[in-house]
Amino acid sequence: MGQTQAWCIAWVTKGGSLPGELSDALARRGIQCVVARSDYEVVAQAARRKGCASGGDVLIVILVEPGALPPSETVLDACERRWRRVAAWEYVSGANPPLRSHVRKESAPEPVPAAARNGKGPRLRLVDGGVERRSENADGLLTREELKMLLGDEPGRREGET
Repeated sequence: MGQTQAWCIAWVTKGGSLPGELSDALARRGIQCVVARSDYEVVAQAARRKGCASGGDVLIVILVEPGALPPSETVLDACERRWRRVAAWEYVSGANPPLRSHVRKESAPEPVPAAARNGKGPRLRLVDGGVERRSENADGLLTREELKMLLGDEPGRREGET
């Protein structure tokens, strides 16, 4: 079995650089770190490094000054699709300690439109993988055409005829 290896990506602001204190701390631990200046670059570096990763390797993503970066959840989700183990850390200069674990935020569920919450508005149902809109005032579960098909009414026959 091989030794676990850590691959590190430091996500900094556009035009930013890796703080010297952080760079020194990583070097003391023998961790090489690449700098990414955009969310796309983080995902690209993670994908590029994937070829080097064995089952036990870990990807470390350090969010440098996370308050100045775009939201990170989508980027970290993309990294987790490519790596079995992803550790996310935050580096905030002047904080004590400056490096701490990143706490992932839960994704908020999609809001439900007010009309749907109140039982008003169009009804929806799945039809062959698509969505069919039903009129707001549809009383039954089936349209007249669907009811006729189910009851086996003959084509050309009018309602009320026997």
